[in-house]
Amino acid sequence: MRVAGDEVMTEARCDKPLSGRVILVTRAREQAEVFARLLEAAGAQVMLVPTIAIEPPASWGPLDAALAEEHDWAVFTSVNGVAMVRRRVEATGQGRASLERSSISASSAGPSGMGSAVTSSHRSTRRRRSVSTSTRR
Repeated sequence: MRVAGDEVMTEARCDKPLSGRVILVTRAREQAEVFARLLEAAGAQVMLVPTIAIEPPASWGPLDAALAEEHDWAVFTSVNGVAMVRRRVEATGQGRASLERSSISASSAGPSGMGSAVTSSHRSTRRRRSVSTSTRR
């Protein structure tokens, strides 16, 4: 038993700090399972309520145009954006060399990244427009 403020907690409650709590997980369904299991292991009742769908864009045109150009930087704000660009580069063979010559920056504010950022610099000499690879709906 331990005391937290004026409340006396049993060991069972200490082992399950989220016991009695309902947590809504709003991640895409295919990405929520691991996080939901961690919450349940901590005692939470989890409800999956996806508020985002991860799917290809209606048109690859803007990304294809961006991949055909040289850029100083390629900035990704989510693992989903990285996955979509990678899928497109592998499908078309276009853009790989350009991306390899660019500086790459990736950051995430969600559960997987917790505000982390990674930057990789490569040589590049030209500056061009950027393109959004957002997959949110």
